[in-house]
Amino acid sequence: MNDNFIIGLDIGTSFVRAAIGEIYSDGSVGIRGVATRPSSTFMRLGVITNPQGAVECIKDVIHDVQVEANCIVKNCVTALGGDQIKGRDETGSIGIPPLNDKTNRTVTEDDIIKVLEAAKQIPVSPDRKLISEIPKEFIIDKIRGFTHETALNTIAARLEVDVYLITASSTQYENLRQCIERSDLVLRDVVLKTIACTDSCMLPEEQGAGSILIDMGGGTTDVLVVLKNAPICAFSIPIGGNRVTKDIVDMLSYDMGVSVSFETAEGLKIKYGSCWENAINDDMEIVIPGVGRSNPSVVITRSKFMSYIQPRMAEIFRKIYDHLDSTLENVDLAGSIVLTGGGANMSGAVELAAHIFNFCSVRVGRPSSLGWLEEKYRTPEFATAIGLVLSNGKVVSSVQEESKKTKKKSSSKQDGKGIAARIWDMFFGF
Repeated sequence: MNDNFIIGLDIGTSFVRAAIGEIYSDGSVGIRGVATRPSSTFMRLGVITNPQGAVECIKDVIHDVQVEANCIVKNCVTALGGDQIKGRDETGSIGIPPLNDKTNRTVTEDDIIKVLEAAKQIPVSPDRKLISEIPKEFIIDKIRGFTHETALNTIAARLEVDVYLITASSTQYENLRQCIERSDLVLRDVVLKTIACTDSCMLPEEQGAGSILIDMGGGTTDVLVVLKNAPICAFSIPIGGNRVTKDIVDMLSYDMGVSVSFETAEGLKIKYGSCWENAINDDMEIVIPGVGRSNPSVVITRSKFMSYIQPRMAEIFRKIYDHLDSTLENVDLAGSIVLTGGGANMSGAVELAAHIFNFCSVRVGRPSSLGWLEEKYRTPEFATAIGLVLSNGKVVSSVQEESKKTKKKSSSKQDGKGIAARIWDMFFGF
């Protein structure tokens, strides 16, 4: 296996998407290929309900992306999302042993690793699995405001860290792990979906100022709030694009007396759907094909069709707004709302979100240009898969950098492991 290549595997309610990325020696990442397969036969609300179907689909999409990239890759990073995800704040603390002459010494990378490990030493119930720990802020001798970079080489007697811990359902984690390993892949990491989306679509200045990432999937809508470059809130709304499509089916039957399949309604939604009246430039007529001879086609305007879609889209955004309003008190978010996932493509989604949140800066999140055929992956649907590749690239780059440092200081080892090995264990040792 070539450790310079990685598969970002996004297993969603409606689709499985895969991206192969190459990690270059300077830490940058290039995309070599992407692929998509439908997943509705084995997923429901972000949960695997048919493991064998999942394995078959994963094998198919991996075959497709390897053909596209013209290379064989086994290392894989994937993500979890949905309402199984829970986040909470924790604190880790360690003393910094003084030097031999009893004077305080500076914080080292080894101390950073130890304090992060200390933050993870909290009781987790058997039905929960710790998947991520993200440092929010380092505290040195009770003085707050330090980042990883500024804490290093600072003289200290005590080092603390505030982290955001993310846990998932142990059962769902294990189902996911087994499906991936049965697909002949080597699972390197499991991260939160919205963190992957943030890595691929949110600008550093947005993360610093305070922004909201809303990943609009088929089964669920996942939310992550980032402030000062760290997550402060993660949750999920159990409503997604599939519910909007179901509304279209129901309303066409009730309002127009025409029966359509879910697949037909989904196609109409993608082609003509909107959730904001002013986003409709041409109030054209839409032909709705009926099913069977006794169910003739009907014609409705696009604005009428919008009235079937807007209430559910508005409900999704209002539920997110209400949750944030009750959870985040006195938190000033001056950045952006970034929409990702297939639902972000809906005409009027940006305008509706801006109206409900009373937010000036709302945009659709698209991954950056990373080479190859960028029109195939610079879409909100590929935010998670591309973000998974990028997140792994950052870890590998840090490991490579620390490896260089430890080679220069080969005698500096603790517990039989160098710093690079311990960083690797921190991210991949589960």
